[in-house]
Amino acid sequence: MPSLKCANGKWKWGETGACKYDSKKQADDDNSNYRALSDIDLTPTEGMVAEAKKGKEWRAEFGRGGTDVGLKTANMIIDNSLTPDRVTRMFSYLKRHEVDKQGKGFTPDEDGFPSAGRIAWALWGGDAAVKWSERKRKEIIEEEEKGVRNINNNNMEKRIFNVETRVDSTDDGKDVVVGYASVYDSRSNNLGGFYEFVERGAFNEELISNSDVRALINHDPNLILARNTSGTLKLSADERGLKYEFDLDPELSYAKDLGVSMKRGDISSSSFAFTVAEDEWSTDDEGNNIRTIKKIDRLYDVSPVTYPAYNMAESDLVVAKRGLKEYQESLVEETKEEIIEEKENNLVRGSLISLNIELKKRK
Repeated sequence: MPSLKCANGKWKWGETGACKYDSKKQADDDNSNYRALSDIDLTPTEGMVAEAKKGKEWRAEFGRGGTDVGLKTANMIIDNSLTPDRVTRMFSYLKRHEVDKQGKGFTPDEDGFPSAGRIAWALWGGDAAVKWSERKRKEIIEEEEKGVRNINNNNMEKRIFNVETRVDSTDDGKDVVVGYASVYDSRSNNLGGFYEFVERGAFNEELISNSDVRALINHDPNLILARNTSGTLKLSADERGLKYEFDLDPELSYAKDLGVSMKRGDISSSSFAFTVAEDEWSTDDEGNNIRTIKKIDRLYDVSPVTYPAYNMAESDLVVAKRGLKEYQESLVEETKEEIIEEKENNLVRGSLISLNIELKKRK
């Protein structure tokens, strides 16, 4: 995904980014965690293209085989528009449906050829895509892990909220996950010496459009459910907080399992990964340290999670605890300055009193 110059002279990251950078270098540097991933060559092989075309022709002729997802994948192969998410799903599909090759009508010399399974197999790129998708998936995972390491080293945090996260069923039979990754003005549990609030307005549409956000299960990059840059994840900042919504893909076994768990009530919490642009520390009337997150810098993922509300790993609190330490040190410094100032005032008062006494004696 390249940096592009806007009509107003600013720069943006990708087609859908906001025109907010003063230079190309600034746009590139700010999005360095994503550039390597988007630069992976996902050009399909000629064999994959031939299989995808054949699958579409068979499906049109025989009226069977594959789903709308498989048909979309075939079109992406033919148009050379595959994305990292789609390649990951391709790998999962081909590995899961390898067994279909043993079914009747899969090979040309069998009755019923091409079977529904054979047509679906072709839509996903066929045999030519098996090794290719495995190799590309490995590249994608390596780059994503690098990105996560870079992000973790660059102040990424995670928080969990026990807010209603549910599965709705649509009229056309789809299961849709709807939830809030974060809500405004909700005080956290004690996070190890401080409490936290997300201030109203910390999320906005510009933030969402500038972030490449994935929906994951428990923040696991191998369990991708949806992504806003591919149009499968809907994010919005409303009066309550950060809302997310996505369809559960029936082609993904872990997505179906998630739907079952959520319907049973086993999973009801949400989490999000982010970096902070602006926060503020204070002390309330009861002496508690309070961190107020005033502005989010970037979103990385939203996740239905299995953990209790606001129970966080120590690694997720490093940035906040660093801020807490700085705040406490500043309070100590302020106290020292107040003590010094009080001593100086006392010395001045003492000197004035002594001077006044001396003057009275002289009179």
